[in-house]
Amino acid sequence: MIDERKGLPSASSMERYQLCPGSYAAEQGQPDDTSEDAESGNRIHAVLAGETVTPTLTDDEERTMEACRSQAQALLDAIIPHRDELILERRYWRANQWSGKPDVVAIDGIFAEGLVIDYKTGRGEVASAEGNMQLRALAVLVSMEHRLDKVTVAIVQPLAGSASVCVYKADDLRKARIEISDILTAI
Repeated sequence: MIDERKGLPSASSMERYQLCPGSYAAEQGQPDDTSEDAESGNRIHAVLAGETVTPTLTDDEERTMEACRSQAQALLDAIIPHRDELILERRYWRANQWSGKPDVVAIDGIFAEGLVIDYKTGRGEVASAEGNMQLRALAVLVSMEHRLDKVTVAIVQPLAGSASVCVYKADDLRKARIEISDILTAI
């Protein structure tokens, strides 16, 4: 399996890095122990990105995927109705030092605004969008890549209820860049 992260820090682990900077070094060289639930989530994410998966989704996975798609479309229509770009499952890099892969990015270039959506397909608790370090890191990556002044981030987790949303304005994005930089320096 190819490591698209190239062994470098990723937004998906940013909260863990913040809580335990040594965890990055400790994970190096460790095997990937992907759970059955994670494999199910990977298949759902792949279908949402337009890929064909084998085996096909189970009925339960299909329902979760459709609920994700429906909630994401509602967010897109409400937050970035006039989008110039819609990007699915693209890995963003910052200075070839760290990366993140949002599930959905929508860009409104006229207003320099973006929307980042992260699907969570499990039933477990996830930090709300407001306190989610993965989404904060993704907001930084997307804002820098597309030169945005405002990025709204959202968690779509249909098995746990409605979507969770947080808005990062220019000053918030600046503070988030500093916070992420401090975390990366610590690891």
